[in-house]
Amino acid sequence: MAELEEKPPGRPETPEHEAKVKKMQHQIEKLKRDRELLEKQLALKDLVHQINLDEALQRGAPAAKRSSKKKR
Repeated sequence: MAELEEKPPGRPETPEHEAKVKKMQHQIEKLKRDRELLEKQLALKDLVHQINLDEALQRGAPAAKRSSKKKR
């Protein structure tokens, strides 16, 4: 008989626990996306640093060869 009783219109409210769980899951997903973005940014920074290092070594290599020659 409980099903036939008068109920308020609309969706029933979700319990507080379910709302908290959903909010926490949303935060976890956002943190995962943020972490992935930061990891990609760090990888790009490492790549740029390596490129700059390689360019500096290439520019410095001829000078190093010249200075290693013995003067007579």
